Amino acid sequence: MALIKQTIAAVLCGAFLNVLLTWTLAATDPLPKDRSVYQKVISGHKVFSLYTKYRGTYVCYISVAEDTSKAPLAERNSVPSEVISALVDDGILPRELEGALSSCETSSIDGQGKRFYLRLTAYGWPSLSMWSQGRYDAGSAAPLGSAISLGGVPIRTQSNTTLGYRALPLNVLFYGTLRNIALFSIAMYILLRLKWLQGLIRRSRRRAEGLCETCGYPRCRETIRCSECGSAYRDSID
Repeated sequence: MALIKQTIAAVLCGAFLNVLLTWTLAATDPLPKDRSVYQKVISGHKVFSLYTKYRGTYVCYISVAEDTSKAPLAERNSVPSEVISALVDDGILPRELEGALSSCETSSIDGQGKRFYLRLTAYGWPSLSMWSQGRYDAGSAAPLGSAISLGGVPIRTQSNTTLGYRALPLNVLFYGTLRNIALFSIAMYILLRLKWLQGLIRRSRRRAEGLCETCGYPRCRETIRCSECGSAYRDSID
């Protein structure tokens, strides 16, 4: 029974630590000035991206201009699949975020479906585990730092900056979350087992020395309970 309780406690602690660390990374992200630039024409779409990847953090700002030979981007309501594939193949987008970007909703910043902006952020260590999206109102005159948060709780905005918007992510990356929880749970389980083993050794030593296993007070042979803490002696229970 103790083993089952320790296992459940370790898993719960692992899940809590994963969320806590992920949100801490999102809340304390220093908004670095060093950002990589990516520009490419993909299947007629003019793609421009500013992105940064470091220390359990991924922030990407994407601008895609319309391919006039195809349907307007606003009618697609999603990032073209060929654009996503190229971003993954070129190492701009982590493969674990491919599904996240494909599910993002797009909106035209010019109100005509010819161009849209999109912000994708993901956090987690050692694997990215949670993500959120920011998009912009069609035809809005609001600064680029002001976005609609989808799958995130807004916590900070720096106006007139493309990567200044931040939110606590709520969307879960299944495999990254599973890996992180497994790692944290194993670590917590080892700590709990070490604590249990230390307690077992301490109780055995006290019993061999004629002391109460619970508090270490000298045992009284005439009673079945410790006169100091009231705990029943194990041999009297057995």
